[in-house]
Amino acid sequence: MVSKVNYLVTFYFGSRNNQDYNNEIEGGKFFFPEKHFEFLEKYSYNNIEKVIFVINMTMNDNQEEIENYFKENSNRISDDVEIKLLFRDNTHFSYGGWSDGILDDLEEGSNADYYLCMEEDYILADQDSIFPMIERCKGDVAYVCSHSVNDHPNHIDHASHPQGIISRDSCQKVYEKFGSPLYMIDGNNDYPHAWKIQETYFKYHLELGYKITDYLDEYSSDFLDTGSMSIRTFGDKDTKRLVVPITFKEYPSY
Repeated sequence: MVSKVNYLVTFYFGSRNNQDYNNEIEGGKFFFPEKHFEFLEKYSYNNIEKVIFVINMTMNDNQEEIENYFKENSNRISDDVEIKLLFRDNTHFSYGGWSDGILDDLEEGSNADYYLCMEEDYILADQDSIFPMIERCKGDVAYVCSHSVNDHPNHIDHASHPQGIISRDSCQKVYEKFGSPLYMIDGNNDYPHAWKIQETYFKYHLELGYKITDYLDEYSSDFLDTGSMSIRTFGDKDTKRLVVPITFKEYPSY
């Protein structure tokens, strides 16, 4: 039986606070959603149940303009795939957007087994990249990301690389017990520094005995440091990349 996935992406249309990075985004405001639409319209496997786009709104955003863009491009995705567009305040980083997207799906209901959670400026390296993540997201493993902290005790003090797969069943159980699929701290963005944020958002999952892992035993992922505009590879550089930054021109390959 083919595992079904909800394709969940958070978007932010504000400034990137780095002019070099802003210059990389050559296609204007909708540069990143355009790349995700390109990927989805060419995606050949019949395993995407729903596409959920979550917009982290800024004070300068025009909601009608954003709605019109996504509405005009929705026909690029198969008619068999439901598309959901959500708007929210820009709090709790991408995890907050994912949590809202997951919550909406849990309350609405779907036949998906997993959520593929991506930040707007990252994408799967190719169409097959999702399957090693699904293979590892079994049993007590609820979250397979691109660089997990608890599997790497000698980690560097580095921002977590959160793109990956989350089990819908685990989110359902967490939601039923705690009322939220991910752990949220009251207020805005008062969270621990760098990698610790990963464990914080999955506090409820960890309390229920679930585990976080990654796919770096056999594969690798690329992380774009937007401060230095340099690529950091997690895992063995000689292995296949599963997740890459969209602005890294060598990828994606599809």
